Amino acid sequence: MMSTLCEHSSRWRSFSVWGNQWLPSIQVQGNLASLKKLAVQACSPDSRWIIQFQEAPRLLEVELHGVTRQWISLPWIQLTHLTFASASVSNLFEVIHSTPNLEVLVVFMLRYDHWDPPQINDATLRHLHTLKLDHVDGVLHLHHRDDAVIFDHLTLPALKNIHLTTWSDDDILRFHRLSTRSSFSLQSIRLVEMTPKAATACLRSLSSVEEVEIRPWMDSSDQALELNALIDLLRTDPEFVPSLRRLTLREWRAPVSPSLLAEIFTARCQWSQDESELATKKLVSFRLFFAPSVMRVDLLEELRDQLRPWSDAGLEIVIDSAT
Repeated sequence: MMSTLCEHSSRWRSFSVWGNQWLPSIQVQGNLASLKKLAVQACSPDSRWIIQFQEAPRLLEVELHGVTRQWISLPWIQLTHLTFASASVSNLFEVIHSTPNLEVLVVFMLRYDHWDPPQINDATLRHLHTLKLDHVDGVLHLHHRDDAVIFDHLTLPALKNIHLTTWSDDDILRFHRLSTRSSFSLQSIRLVEMTPKAATACLRSLSSVEEVEIRPWMDSSDQALELNALIDLLRTDPEFVPSLRRLTLREWRAPVSPSLLAEIFTARCQWSQDESELATKKLVSFRLFFAPSVMRVDLLEELRDQLRPWSDAGLEIVIDSAT
């Protein structure tokens, strides 16, 4: 089957190979003239260097899972989208220094070289507009993750969108140093499995952000208080995320009263002169998804009914269960 597939390799537009056993049988015919997307997963180093994909003049998007720069030959300089998983910080930077035209970078489960940390040369990605640091589902809290260390060595002047997962206070400091060094103007930020305190610290000083999505990590009553404090900042402090236009709260585990939301909308929405409809400035969308453990149908209906005047005035309001 693989030989038949390879006969048409010049017509491939997207190709994925998972597992070392398939790599030796991939014998491409000529160059991969149409290939735009490639995904490769290898479980361990192989005696063969992966060279089948080096002649791909239109290749832009690559996913590498467990594959390092030393194992594979690619037209690195032309790549614009890279997903890099299950490798070390030094492995990642070997790729970054070969891909100066990256626009989107997704990093999963990065490891730091604790026993023999290498000398990492700093890098500037002048075209990168989207960065996502994520985890593999199901193993988030089983391994110590060091994704944030990459911020010590990067400058990202064009960054617009960022997705951060499970960060500590030290990681937040790294993020703020990156922000200062890069002088970027973020437009959207997604904070996943992060304590409300860390999320609040991360959002401070982000004056340009228009879109915020938060899925908090909640494992104590203290964090419920932190969550309330975060909500209260949205209501009382106009300098906290002052450009906010779209707010999404997922897996929400804290009670939310209609009156509190109404106060947030009053503070964050700009009304037209006759107060009959919302003007175009400030908050235009609010989405709230309760965690199944706290979701009550009567609460959802109460919130929707009492907030209907805002919805009728033009504010997009979605209130539902996370399921």
